[in-house]
Amino acid sequence: MKYSSTLDVKVYNGVYYPAEDSYLLLSALTKEKGKKYRKAMDVGCGCGIIALYLLLNDIAKYVIACDINIKAVINTKDNLMNKRIYHRADIIQCDILNPPFRQNEYIDIIVSNPPYLPIDEELTLNSISIEDLSWYGGIDGRSVIEAVINLSKSILVRGGLLYIVQSSISNIDKTLEILGRAGIKGKVVKRVHIFFEDIVVIKAIKQ
Repeated sequence: MKYSSTLDVKVYNGVYYPAEDSYLLLSALTKEKGKKYRKAMDVGCGCGIIALYLLLNDIAKYVIACDINIKAVINTKDNLMNKRIYHRADIIQCDILNPPFRQNEYIDIIVSNPPYLPIDEELTLNSISIEDLSWYGGIDGRSVIEAVINLSKSILVRGGLLYIVQSSISNIDKTLEILGRAGIKGKVVKRVHIFFEDIVVIKAIKQ
């Protein structure tokens, strides 16, 4: 088990450790401090650092946090309990490609740092571990990104927000195009260049 200095959260072995993309998303969310949205959703919650940020900074009154990795679900629960805010959250293990959420769930803000890397040539979809799913988003790196967009189209309120992280490797322009077709107008609000790629945060508003 490791500790992340940001928000003093525990990170279990086998759970995605907060990295540059996590902090880029946190920096984008600073503009939402104190908004007190009724209900938020953290898709791919990992250790729970984003869910914690949403609750501790009064961005959301209540958060649904979900992850396919059961270790991440337990990790998030642990961190929220340590901060004594677990009563303000539901934490769910699920596959976002087949989400268990109803249409018209009426979520005010969705945040996601999804896996956005293409499957490595030496790996196959059948050979990767549950921990690998923190990194790999399908053959072109887009399967989870597009699943989050589809989910947002179904359950965001009109005027609701989506914050989503991705890499230039997985085609930022295509994401903006798909968002537009889904009636969720988006733009890049944060960008950082790391080695051979740009990492961005897209903020989108449901029309």
